[in-house]
Amino acid sequence: MGNAMSVFLMFGIVLTLVGTVGTGFVVYQRRLQWQEICRLADQQDCRKSK
Repeated sequence: MGNAMSVFLMFGIVLTLVGTVGTGFVVYQRRLQWQEICRLADQQDCRKSK
């Protein structure tokens, strides 16, 4: 029983890590896109409209 519990715990930790990294990557990509759009548009109020 303890073995199954530890496997379940490891699976949960891996899932949490993958979810955190995935979310961070998406946010990072979005921020890069925003910077690109801001550079192309060359607007002053671009940082406010995040």
